[in-house]
Amino acid sequence: MIVDLAEATTFPWRGKGILLALALAVAALAGCVTAPPPPTTAPRPALPDEPAHGEIARNERFVLYVPAPGDSLESIAERYLGSAARAWEIADFNGIAGVAL
Repeated sequence: MIVDLAEATTFPWRGKGILLALALAVAALAGCVTAPPPPTTAPRPALPDEPAHGEIARNERFVLYVPAPGDSLESIAERYLGSAARAWEIADFNGIAGVAL
């Protein structure tokens, strides 16, 4: 003979326990549905009105140079290499075609 103890014994809190557990689960999950805060991003630096030009970096072997209006390979070669005739070296190093060697 099989006896179902749930039916044989009456527990006055039996139905309330399930409701209490369900209410606690809903309350716990309610805190999880809030939207995450928006991602914060660093402010972008202000851009200058005019683009930078001239020497912007240098080490013992190289110079990083942004040409200014009116600059030519020859004028840059004269300034940094000592001779306008060496403009082809700048062109070759930077992959610029069409400069007379």
